[in-house]
Amino acid sequence: MIACSGGSDSVALLSLMQALGYECVAAHMNFSLRGEESDRDEAFVRQLCTRWNIPLHVKRVDTRNYAQEQGLSIEMAARELRYAWFEQLRSELGLQAIVLGHHQNDDIETFFLNLLRGSGAKGLAGIPRKNGYLVRPLLCVTRQEILDYLAENQLNYVNDSSNFQNDYLRNKIRLQLLPLLEEIQPSAAASIHRSQALLRTADEDLTQLLAPALRRISEQGNCLHVAEASESLLYQWLSTYRFNAKEISRIWQQRFAPSGQLYQSESHELLLDRSCWLLRERASQNKSQEIFYLTQADICKPAPLQAETTAFEPTKKASPEDLPLCWNAKFFSRPFELEKSKQIAWLDADKLQFPLVLRHPQKGDAFVPFGMRGKKLISDFLTDLKYARFDKENAWLLLSGQDIVWVVGERISQDYCVSSSTQSALRIELL
Repeated sequence: MIACSGGSDSVALLSLMQALGYECVAAHMNFSLRGEESDRDEAFVRQLCTRWNIPLHVKRVDTRNYAQEQGLSIEMAARELRYAWFEQLRSELGLQAIVLGHHQNDDIETFFLNLLRGSGAKGLAGIPRKNGYLVRPLLCVTRQEILDYLAENQLNYVNDSSNFQNDYLRNKIRLQLLPLLEEIQPSAAASIHRSQALLRTADEDLTQLLAPALRRISEQGNCLHVAEASESLLYQWLSTYRFNAKEISRIWQQRFAPSGQLYQSESHELLLDRSCWLLRERASQNKSQEIFYLTQADICKPAPLQAETTAFEPTKKASPEDLPLCWNAKFFSRPFELEKSKQIAWLDADKLQFPLVLRHPQKGDAFVPFGMRGKKLISDFLTDLKYARFDKENAWLLLSGQDIVWVVGERISQDYCVSSSTQSALRIELL
């Protein structure tokens, strides 16, 4: 599959791949960022692929809206949308590779971008030649060589006007810095390209040396003990998850900070918890909005084990099939045979207000733990149980009205326990 924007590099790539005898499929994403110009690019690619008899897939996306929803820059939002769709197409069509038109000048621009960000060898080495199914065969070719090829073969292409604006750092590097370097030293680009090759080799060697340690981190559930870490290992690990060099340096400097420090990249978050770094993907939705409403009938229906969690509007009632937990629940009349188990909750049914609510902890949540008199914050209660911050966010609470009646799998509320005056009880057992 050839990613084709209609620009010079992608048109040259499509022409070359077809000339070399590859069976090609083209993909064009309209990001809806440049109005009529975006539509012009799409129309050009459609006409080009029709003329060359190349199957084409086109997708239109609202990049600005996606960026706002996900809290991303426009550039990163476009990148996420593009690569996610490319991989989806590749998988659906059973294709061998996704071929991209990045060239040597793009690689050098990336070198300076990462240099200004304080990147290590991996970032300075530039754009990967091959990364999974992504292949970039033109990284050894300059922009001028591509333009010469197009001119010699009388091939048309479209220009993206945003490439000539000084609004973006990459454009400033392309339009101002690189011409100045070429003026000072005509061979600057070639020299930088050679240095990148050396950096790439050094990074590959370092990655190979650190491979056993990185494998252990993965086997331990993306957990790295501070005592076992080095700054180079931390960089090799976290740079894979979009943490930049500046942030990784800050994480390293704060490795002995109090537990609870949280760091975020655009895709992942890292928690320092009791001398360990814990890594996970950033949640796609706010945990506090994951709410289930349960009637008396609902709570006694069996829910499937490990069912996918679903976010509900505050007014929408959950069906038992959507529940993220699996339990058995039943109402009992006296006499009661109470068991002592964290997995079982015996609640005074006469005090319960239905529908019950199942949700994650929120700031300020508190209850009276069974066996105690005073209220305790849920956060403090879970801290006493050695819950890490990520585990706290994933804990479940069962509520009656505004009252927390059960920290699921841990302890019920003293206010809702079965007593000598209880006439009807609800027994819930986690499975």
